[in-house]
Amino acid sequence: RHVGRTPQPFFHFFFRFEFDAYIALVRKSQRGQFAAQTVIHLDRHARAARRAGLTLRFATKSVRVRGLLPRLLALDVAKGLLCYSAREARWLADCGFDDLFVAYPTLRHRDLEALAQLVADGRVITVAVDGEESVAAAERASAVAGAALPVAVCADMSLRGLGGVIHVGVRRSPLA
Repeated sequence: RHVGRTPQPFFHFFFRFEFDAYIALVRKSQRGQFAAQTVIHLDRHARAARRAGLTLRFATKSVRVRGLLPRLLALDVAKGLLCYSAREARWLADCGFDDLFVAYPTLRHRDLEALAQLVADGRVITVAVDGEESVAAAERASAVAGAALPVAVCADMSLRGLGGVIHVGVRRSPLA
């Protein structure tokens, strides 16, 4: 029971917002008129990126609404999607998306071969590699598909000090 305050929606996550507009959406949601859970001001993000001279690649693990992806990619500052897995990249390619970057290295031969085949068919897909084993797996997949699967080297950029006693950052790659 909410005493002395307005109940909030079950989940609300938003980027820059105008408070009054947000409150109006919450009230409509509470009345059952619609279930708005997210308010995103695409134009503000695009303006900020333009001012900073940035190009944005949207991470699909953060944007979990497939219907929002075409709107994001329509922004003049957008450049492709950052996928969390090879399987997700395959699915997004099947949905018509292009310029996909698989951020987490994989050794699954079937997934890499499918991505290499998509590249052979004209899709733009790049996969992260973090060692000799993942490079060799990408090379094998490329040979099967008959097209070079583009790779990007994923190096650990975390900070270590005092002979490894202190570690700041995420250990994402064996390459340091």
